[in-house]
Amino acid sequence: MEFTKKLFIDFLKKLIAFDKDSCSTIDVASRVVKERDYEEKNASKADSIVSDFQKQVDGVLSRDFGEKSGIFARLQKCKEQLALVSSAEKSITDNATYLAETGNASVASDISIDDLLQGKVDFVTKAYEVNEILNSSAKLKKVLPNKIKPLEIYKENTRPKVLQVVKNNSQADIMQVYKFKTDNTLRESVLGELTNSILTSSSIGLFDNLREKDHLAYSVYSTIEKTGNSGEISCNILTTTDNKDIGEISYDNVKKSIDGFNRQIAKLKAGEFTDKDLENAKLAMKANLLNTEGSSKKLDTINLGLNSKYGITYANKLYNEIDTITKQEIVDFAEKIFRNPPVYSIAASKDTLGNNKDYFKTLEA
Repeated sequence: MEFTKKLFIDFLKKLIAFDKDSCSTIDVASRVVKERDYEEKNASKADSIVSDFQKQVDGVLSRDFGEKSGIFARLQKCKEQLALVSSAEKSITDNATYLAETGNASVASDISIDDLLQGKVDFVTKAYEVNEILNSSAKLKKVLPNKIKPLEIYKENTRPKVLQVVKNNSQADIMQVYKFKTDNTLRESVLGELTNSILTSSSIGLFDNLREKDHLAYSVYSTIEKTGNSGEISCNILTTTDNKDIGEISYDNVKKSIDGFNRQIAKLKAGEFTDKDLENAKLAMKANLLNTEGSSKKLDTINLGLNSKYGITYANKLYNEIDTITKQEIVDFAEKIFRNPPVYSIAASKDTLGNNKDYFKTLEA
């Protein structure tokens, strides 16, 4: 809809209530943003005036300028109209006549044509003040494009390491972690999620084999994460090794668990997973991207885009890549991420660590 005179007058009169301190208050708001001046009284005053101002603008203009991108575009349109109304050639009488000619004498009950003619409402001055408010609110610098540059933090691990922590627990908490260099492409992100899914939950997955078949643990899974240009994929298990209360002593579960990790990783790299495994991994990733139930999940989706060079539609772009991934790409990616020696982290009882001392030496050889 065209920006009509009636709509503009209606908008302007909604801002008449702003007093002469409004402009200085906008300046306070600007300073709070630019200089991070968080003095409570200033911040409170600024928040209040900016919030009210934006509500006025959105309430009046959004229904007719919904196609405009953002509040700034609408403010600019208002400023153009305000410049016309507050020009030096227009007098109070001119504005009163203007209202009468356009049939807007009954636009609002609180301001009438008679009030304008009798000088009870200084329409031009008020228009000038509102224009000053708009000008003040436009002083802030334009928001710069969000440029994401990944941190260059990757450092290759060239030899295996075993980290040991004594923990007074019947279960050994074992992690086998591999570092790899990332290129932060959409395709690599999808490959990472699908590969991790297959490693955890598939016919060759850790869950089906180390838990269901080998009965080594209740909790066994893999995770994959990226920070900057550095990626990590981890195999994780909690396996009982030292439960003296019930006489369950299985110190060799540490070796069995790590051997199990290596066995399933080798099967992944050899492409022994089925087409059905890959299809299930793709469906699981799609479901996760489509699940936006609850505020927490919505914020996760937004943050996914904000922290990516691909922008707010990052999740959509990931979704579109999923079906294009092939089995051979999964195999090649697995070769890449498991290429370097791992770091082992074992948190277990003193007796568990002591009884695996010689085994740990072989891992670091």
